[in-house]
Amino acid sequence: MTKNFKRFIVYFLVSSILIIVFAFSNKEYNNKTINNIDISILYYNKDTLITAQEIKNTVENIITNRKIFQVDPGLIELRCMNIPWVKSAEVFITLDGNILINVVQRNPLLRIWKNNEQSIYLDYSGFFPLKEDRSTRVINVSGYIPAKEFILQPPAKDSVKNTDLHQNMFYELLNLANYIYKDDFLNAITEQFYIQPDKEICIEPKIFNHTVLFGKIENIEEKFVKLKTLYSYLFEKNEINKYKLINLSYKDQAVCTKK
Repeated sequence: MTKNFKRFIVYFLVSSILIIVFAFSNKEYNNKTINNIDISILYYNKDTLITAQEIKNTVENIITNRKIFQVDPGLIELRCMNIPWVKSAEVFITLDGNILINVVQRNPLLRIWKNNEQSIYLDYSGFFPLKEDRSTRVINVSGYIPAKEFILQPPAKDSVKNTDLHQNMFYELLNLANYIYKDDFLNAITEQFYIQPDKEICIEPKIFNHTVLFGKIENIEEKFVKLKTLYSYLFEKNEINKYKLINLSYKDQAVCTKK
């Protein structure tokens, strides 16, 4: 018997044993009953629109008392993604039979108002409904809203970038809001965007009794630098509430209108 033939026999026997062991282990693993559901939710801010219990209630009936081979992680992810406030979901099954569900909550950036009673959230993925029993602090948008009839009943995951021409303004508003949220001072004072008929934007501060006419959504950083410089001057002179309008739409200057 040649050495090569002996090696082949040894290799064949070892491989066969490994295959048998693997098949047995895999069968034993698949026949395990699901032990537990562990849910982790990533919130982009402190506001909670979904809870672990809500996720569990959504998927429990396709997991409880099932064996591992009967559980479809893709179906669990789909169930989670059908919740309007979920941005993404990943599901894993551990060796000891636990289901791990990792969920990322959608982060509302704007609240779009059609009128005094009807409103909807907006992020970079599109529009999604408010949560009746929970709210989140975001900038409100009112006034002459583009495509009003559409936004209150949008497709669940419609992309703002791919919608029609009227909704390009929504994408610009998101960029404006995102800039404000990253600045502690601007974030603290900004309450609302008001869209004028000519599509220029007014910003309504929370604490000052005036309106900031931002104008077209362009040169964002330059305009806010002007506003901060002006505020610094007005605070120093104790004149912050002497004006009813601060106009940032002019290049290299901020024009104030007295009350």
